[in-house]
Amino acid sequence: MFILLFVQVNWTVIRMRQTHPDLPRTYTVPFMPWPPLIGIVLQVFLTPFLLLELGLQPGLTGQNSHGFVALITTAVWMLLGLGINYGYSKQQEAEKLEKETPTVISPEPTSSAENQIVVPIANQENANQLMRTAVDLARDEETYPNGELLVMSVVTVPQQTPLSEGREFVTDEPDVLDEAMDIARQADVPVSGTIRIGHDVAQAILNTVEQYDSDVVLMGWKGQHKTQRRDIVLGSNVDEVVQNARCDVLVERIGNDLGQVESILVPTAGGPHADFAADVADTIARSQDAQVDIVNIVGSDAGNRDRREARKIVEKTADRFQNQQSVSATVLEGDDVVETVVARSESYDLTIVGATREGLLQQFVLGAIPEQIGWSANGTVIMAKRNLGIVSRLERWL
Repeated sequence: MFILLFVQVNWTVIRMRQTHPDLPRTYTVPFMPWPPLIGIVLQVFLTPFLLLELGLQPGLTGQNSHGFVALITTAVWMLLGLGINYGYSKQQEAEKLEKETPTVISPEPTSSAENQIVVPIANQENANQLMRTAVDLARDEETYPNGELLVMSVVTVPQQTPLSEGREFVTDEPDVLDEAMDIARQADVPVSGTIRIGHDVAQAILNTVEQYDSDVVLMGWKGQHKTQRRDIVLGSNVDEVVQNARCDVLVERIGNDLGQVESILVPTAGGPHADFAADVADTIARSQDAQVDIVNIVGSDAGNRDRREARKIVEKTADRFQNQQSVSATVLEGDDVVETVVARSESYDLTIVGATREGLLQQFVLGAIPEQIGWSANGTVIMAKRNLGIVSRLERWL
């Protein structure tokens, strides 16, 4: 309990600076968050030595068993407390999410749905392209068995306006939502819709994902004008959802009307995000009967070892596809990865690329290469980011 107390104190020092950054403080901590992090690590390291020094003897009887009994009792007591707190806080969290972004239209998910794909729709121009992609995903029983779509729209109100008055700002959102849902209905895909009211679009989307425990969110992105702000990469709303959503995320650049997808380019360098991009490509290819080309780029000065590794990556990715006859795996040569992929993408209807890992101090959302491809390619691009559970949460926190 002594060690646990100090672990909690150190963690609170870090967490309070996230939840209450403007709180007046009477002390400073240099090099945050490293001192409390180091403290937590050392306290965990100290724990087994403390137990050894106490001479705890396993068992319910014996000269030193009282310490062991106390330890087990404490653990059981804490687990019970955590269980009760979790059950209570989950209900409170749901009420908090609903209060932050009230619902105008409540979704009615199908009772048999196992995989829910959230599709935020801003206007009718984006709806057709996004809904076609979402429909392809939802009706794929291999990847998303019993899938359903949750189409949502966000009505934003000024910061100084109470959310309770947000219904007055609802205009054509119900009509846009209904037209988007019709696309799913015509494809015989289970669909529901919701309109949320909020001061912030991204937060409303994140609240919806959290409240309904959604599996995927498919975001539309126009990719027309780069902002001069260094803290915004793709766009403030897209950036926040990609970084903070506790689910898989797909960002589709809204381009010309795709129509029938006959060819898909999948650049890959391996990894979980690239595998997710390949799975999405496989789903769309089977739905649209499209040809898929998987490529890996090596430099002109690459040695035989690098080329063999690249060949291994593309062949391993190709093995994920169910229809092997429609898939090709190629190692391309190019000194600039982005330029090579963008030039190659001119011959394809759709390019799907997975996120890449970057240094913690670099300002990237999906990684430098996917973002540059998204900005530079003329055709439609889908950028994919897999939710890695605890790893993704740690990355978001860092």
